[in-house]
Amino acid sequence: MNRLFVAVRPPSEVVARLDQMAVRSIDGVRPVPAAQMHVTLRFLGDVDPAEVIGALAGFEPPPAVVRLGPRLTRLGRDALVVPASGLDGVANEVADRTRRLGERGGDRPFRGHLTVARLRRRTPPPRRWEEVDLTFPLAGVELISSTLTPTGAVHETLATWTPGEGE
Repeated sequence: MNRLFVAVRPPSEVVARLDQMAVRSIDGVRPVPAAQMHVTLRFLGDVDPAEVIGALAGFEPPPAVVRLGPRLTRLGRDALVVPASGLDGVANEVADRTRRLGERGGDRPFRGHLTVARLRRRTPPPRRWEEVDLTFPLAGVELISSTLTPTGAVHETLATWTPGEGE
């Protein structure tokens, strides 16, 4: 089985800007590798990829503009994230189509965010939160497999659905 999630990846120029955030260079902050930055629409966990691809057959994400901002914030105990808006409709359709698959959560409200870093244990959060104002058009929705290794997660895109093209 695979550890799967459905996500949107920002374009390289947006990733490059996020990769330059000052918070990523603070002691005790562990940056998310640029190649792994994404907005999760739905985490599925251990699911057969063929089931997810089947559930999303014919899925055509509507055109959308994703906005990252207005500032870095903390989510949970250790995640430093940038809020992401503009994907509610896309996330809701993914949740509806995959509701019977994977981990519970297809019925939870979508809370769009992109994780840029994690706080190491006992590291205090930044005193000042960086402002962020980035936008990008939705280029596609991806089914991603995540494999945990001793050096971190390895992500592999298994399928992509692009606006107006379906599958």
